[in-house]
Amino acid sequence: MDQALELRFRPTGWGRWLEAVFLSVWLLVWAAGEAFALAGVGALAWTLFSGRAIPNQPDSPMVAVLLAAFLLTILAFWSLGGLLALRAWLGCFWAEDRLRLTATDLEWQQRLGPWRRRRRLPRAAVESVLLARRGSSRGGALIAQLTDRQEELTRLGTPGQRQEAVALLGGALAADPARPRRPAAAALPDRWECETPSFGPALLVPRRRTRRIQTLVLAGPALLLAAQLVSVVQRAWSNATHLPLVLLVAPLTAAAWWGVLWLALGRQEWRLGSAELVAQSRFCGRVRERFTAQALTLEESVDDDGDDWFELKATQLQRLPGGEARISASVVLCRRLHDPSEPLSLGRWLARRTGIRFDDHLPSAEEREDLRRAELDQLQAQLQAQLRASGRLGSWLARRLRPWLEEPDPGGGPDRVQRN
Repeated sequence: MDQALELRFRPTGWGRWLEAVFLSVWLLVWAAGEAFALAGVGALAWTLFSGRAIPNQPDSPMVAVLLAAFLLTILAFWSLGGLLALRAWLGCFWAEDRLRLTATDLEWQQRLGPWRRRRRLPRAAVESVLLARRGSSRGGALIAQLTDRQEELTRLGTPGQRQEAVALLGGALAADPARPRRPAAAALPDRWECETPSFGPALLVPRRRTRRIQTLVLAGPALLLAAQLVSVVQRAWSNATHLPLVLLVAPLTAAAWWGVLWLALGRQEWRLGSAELVAQSRFCGRVRERFTAQALTLEESVDDDGDDWFELKATQLQRLPGGEARISASVVLCRRLHDPSEPLSLGRWLARRTGIRFDDHLPSAEEREDLRRAELDQLQAQLQAQLRASGRLGSWLARRLRPWLEEPDPGGGPDRVQRN
């Protein structure tokens, strides 16, 4: 490749200015709340160090420590929310992503305000470039499919620019004669990890970093409930009228701390065997098997609100006397809204790793288009029939609407991205 392909993406759309105005107001309120919270924490710290009692609270060091820990936790999350809002505010008007495909690497530079970040991927590791679905959590982002994972490249630019970037980068990668032709991607999604213990088979577990974050989030309310329980018990010790409040707060505190212990010391995991997948529960080192699957199935369903759900099911097969296998039980391994990329990648990865059968029941793009056209034709026929049955005015409207309903959408080409 003699000349590098460079693409640039910037924020677009007038809606980003409305978002910037809303975030500006929110950041002003956040700054006032941050100053008030810092003043409160400083006053509480001065009260503790000076040995004074906390107003309207029992004179107990444990209550003071738990209250301080809770306030610091709330302050930390409040500060994190403000930083995320500031990031989104800068992304409305002061951001840019640059992609540069050279003979050896795919480089991209991300700018957010005065900060810049540069990353680089080996060109040989990039299998394809694709566009996430609009209903997914990535929101139509431009994604690089690697041999072992997915990397989000950009969310900036117009949908037409990102679509054209898929064509340009995909064409440049496909034109590389030294690129090996690989089968469909079977990368492990970001929300999952493969853990290899010293002894025994490998384990498929949810991302441990996400679980640690969930533990910290639940620990904040658990600390507040524990502080409240200590305060209520001390009041009930001298006044029996507070005993019903103890009976109310104690179960809530126990449930919150049980959730913290389960997130910290327990988990649901899948043991990767030979032609089988075993679901098991682990808590404090003790393991209990729950389900054994011999096949995987990817299915699509629609709920009452019309939302598409994609489910990867681990199925248990039962052999019939004639040698035929049928599904006897199934467990949902992964379920996502609107976007099938994670269940599909996880199913392919498990099939390649364990050798079990993977049945992809999702319709192809052509089948989806045929189904959409059939549904549209049916709705048009129903509309025409209802208009004709409504009288003369309805028949006149039906004749007028027929050419408009049958006319194809001319559409328009996407905006060109910049190419140097």
